[in-house]
Amino acid sequence: MSKEFSFLIFCIELYRCDKNISGKTALELFKKFGIYNYIVQSYEALHVFGTKYLVKEFDDIIAEGGLKI
Repeated sequence: MSKEFSFLIFCIELYRCDKNISGKTALELFKKFGIYNYIVQSYEALHVFGTKYLVKEFDDIIAEGGLKI
């Protein structure tokens, strides 16, 4: 398993736990709003940030209607 994919799973689980939603719901949100690809493509920049920053980043992306990647 690649480090990017491992980090993606970590982020989905982090968001799922923080928002008290199912893994399926978190994954659907990540796909719908472009977060899934964003995490994989931006691994080098994102993996150094803390969990609170990551959750806020994902919330901001969702609030803005997603990414155009």
